[in-house]
Amino acid sequence: MLENLPIPKKTLFFLGLLLFLIIFLYFFSNQITPGVVLKPTPAPSVDQTPRQGDIGVYEQQKKALEQTPLIDYTPYQTADFSLTYIGPLHLKITLWAKDKLRAKEKALAWIKEKGVDPNTHQITWDPPFEEISPAPEPAL
Repeated sequence: MLENLPIPKKTLFFLGLLLFLIIFLYFFSNQITPGVVLKPTPAPSVDQTPRQGDIGVYEQQKKALEQTPLIDYTPYQTADFSLTYIGPLHLKITLWAKDKLRAKEKALAWIKEKGVDPNTHQITWDPPFEEISPAPEPAL
């Protein structure tokens, strides 16, 4: 009977084997367990209760702004001076102009223009402040 078919015996064998595997997997696939089972990982729980000593984001931002009130304007540079924060309430002002005393006055005026009292900050001058003081008047 199989000898009269136009399909070779090997092809029929493989088709039968394929049909058997499909039926087997259809009926018994729920009993086959894969080697690795992927399950969704639950999201980590975040404890939202505040603890003693914790500072909220708003409070941290407020504190940072109090310690660096010119942060939105710095670093700042002109032909006469440059100004940047090097710590909380600590500015470094580098004077570029030849007339250092005038450049120092311009830097302090700029700070005041921004609504900040320069006396609230520690200022590190470059060159150091001693070199900025005006030259003594010549004796007559």
